[in-house]
Amino acid sequence: MFLDKLKQTKPILKYAVAFIGLIGTLIGILQYYESKPSDDLTGQWKLTLTIDSTSYRPYQGLEVGYSLYLNQVGSQVTGTGEKI
Repeated sequence: MFLDKLKQTKPILKYAVAFIGLIGTLIGILQYYESKPSDDLTGQWKLTLTIDSTSYRPYQGLEVGYSLYLNQVGSQVTGTGEKI
């Protein structure tokens, strides 16, 4: 019965419904990929900061290091660090 009614509808209506469904699917796929982080930052990171310019001469060229431990779950990143 439903198929008989569907066959009787104008073809433009069928194409419009299919097009709307396709657009909805594409929007859903795009939102999924945009919300998914592309990189995982979990792990140990070492940072070195170098003082390039300062008015206090003893700090010129000074290097300061940090060791960071990061944990990423989805788009949320937490961690701890220490100066080395």
